[in-house]
Amino acid sequence: MSKVLAIKEENIYEIDEEKYVDIYVNDKIQKQKIKTGIKEGEYIEVVEKLTEKENIVKIIENIK
Repeated sequence: MSKVLAIKEENIYEIDEEKYVDIYVNDKIQKQKIKTGIKEGEYIEVVEKLTEKENIVKIIENIK
């Protein structure tokens, strides 16, 4: 059985039909394009351009 990388779908957003996540690199937030695969529940497989060592950031707007 092989390991897969899966993240919560809520962390993924689309721009012009391409999928992205925000990652934290060198004290900055960067947009990272990804390729996704199978979805199971609230998680979706990431098949390209993201490793388990990268820190995904979720931007939350309107925090009071």
